[in-house]
Amino acid sequence: MIRRLTLTIAGAAVLVLAAAAPMLAGAAFAGTPQQFRAATSEPYGWILQLRNTKTVKYHEDMTNKAFRGFALKGNRQQSWTDSTVPTDTVTYKGLALYMLVGRIDDKDPMTFNAKLAAKGYNVVIESVDGFAATWTSQEIAGRKDLIIADLANDAALPLGSLKEKDGEWSWKPTWPLKFVTGDSAIFGNRKPGAIERISIEPATPAETGAAPF
Repeated sequence: MIRRLTLTIAGAAVLVLAAAAPMLAGAAFAGTPQQFRAATSEPYGWILQLRNTKTVKYHEDMTNKAFRGFALKGNRQQSWTDSTVPTDTVTYKGLALYMLVGRIDDKDPMTFNAKLAAKGYNVVIESVDGFAATWTSQEIAGRKDLIIADLANDAALPLGSLKEKDGEWSWKPTWPLKFVTGDSAIFGNRKPGAIERISIEPATPAETGAAPF
């Protein structure tokens, strides 16, 4: 598992450097935000790891095609439009977090076990860069506005974005999946981008931030 994750992160790093190279070299992108998003969208497939370490029997590796197919069946797809920047409105589409947890919370991957969630466990969302955010099962139960998005304006998510502060550049990865919500009370430290794994773990005090693999 560690070897596989290391290779995944290494592959992501190559993609990040490929996307960032033009700007790092000083070649500014001359176009609209929509054109930049399209230019840096990643066309390749991906796998979302769903893991249950509370009851190790249940796990799944969900491909991008399986994710999209699951979203389109049974009216499961959720969407949210981010209009905080009027000139760059983005509509995200994906699945509610609790629906993905329902894939591995018991033997029925088509439903979310509300009774089990009420008893309490943690849901850990991990990014390819090592960042992790922890939610409790009670927090996510039935909430359709906590969305794991795979599409932005009906296209694959962009690889990420470069930000400059005090002369220092930093890279924030986004692809392949991003946590989005319209709840203004939820801040960035609980909304990972570049998600590659969602795990069910035994209940402990909820924490957010970096976590070891």
